[in-house]
Amino acid sequence: MKHRALIVGAGRIGAGFKFGPWPYVYTHADAYLALRERVELVGFVEPDEERATAAETKYKLPVYGRLSKAILEHQEVDIVSVCVQPETQQRLVDMLIESDFVNGIFCEKPFMARDWYRLNPPYINVNYIRRADINHLVLKGIGRGILRVWAKKDIHTVCHFTDLARYWGLPKENLEYHPIDGPNHYEYAYNDKVIHFENGGVTGGFMERMLGNLLDAVDTGVELISPPENAVESEKWANEILEKA
Repeated sequence: MKHRALIVGAGRIGAGFKFGPWPYVYTHADAYLALRERVELVGFVEPDEERATAAETKYKLPVYGRLSKAILEHQEVDIVSVCVQPETQQRLVDMLIESDFVNGIFCEKPFMARDWYRLNPPYINVNYIRRADINHLVLKGIGRGILRVWAKKDIHTVCHFTDLARYWGLPKENLEYHPIDGPNHYEYAYNDKVIHFENGGVTGGFMERMLGNLLDAVDTGVELISPPENAVESEKWANEILEKA
């Protein structure tokens, strides 16, 4: 079965609006195109006229002003990317869950709609990109080192690193956070070695792996890389850090 997908939110992460170029797939739209043999991107939902026009021009796909069950049914959509501001997530995902025919949701972080996370269909993958990046996967379980982070003081940024620490199995005392105004950077120190990460620390392929994992969950029920209950815990920890910073 070839899936049909819709992206809600044609901004930076959804459609690359005023963002990039990057040497690898970074946006939801380009991830769908990279996996076109498994899933067809059929359109966007974007109320902002400038973003809507940019997405329509770039991808030659219809852009709707608002999401509705009628659009989902008409386009036979079963996979939806949610690329909106966190405060809007719950209303949208409630609609998707209630639609009966949406089987998978690819949701951006921070994951704010905490009342409806689940492991059963519709499956939800929250886009913590380092969980799907080879550069970070090779360090999983390698030892309980120290993760030192210099990053912006906001939930959007800090939750990436609390999630990374949890992914690597580190206790809270092994994450050192230092708030800064400049570019984010971080390092991992273990067994007398120090690995430095710059420019996000990713090597590419993460968007395709995260989306592919969601499609695999829908098709065969495999374990999700970044399920909602994981995101909830990572963001709780990030809020604790921000309260103390």
